[in-house]
Amino acid sequence: MTVEIVSATEALVAEIEAWLDEEEAAYDKRYAQSEASGFDGDLGIRGFRCNWNSTKSRWRNCLANLDVLLKDDPPVSA
Repeated sequence: MTVEIVSATEALVAEIEAWLDEEEAAYDKRYAQSEASGFDGDLGIRGFRCNWNSTKSRWRNCLANLDVLLKDDPPVSA
């Protein structure tokens, strides 16, 4: 297993955004299903998509660093 922390690139940012979008879509689907069925329990953990646009904007405008944890090459966390 290879683990490293690297500075973000546009390619990594795009890859991270894609899986954040998938994670958010899955949560939204669970939420809609629970609403439709009247379920009032735990929907699971919501992802970090809600913070992504501000994080990405600050990085692109050189207001913050963005480091990415890579585990066996694909990004794990931003």
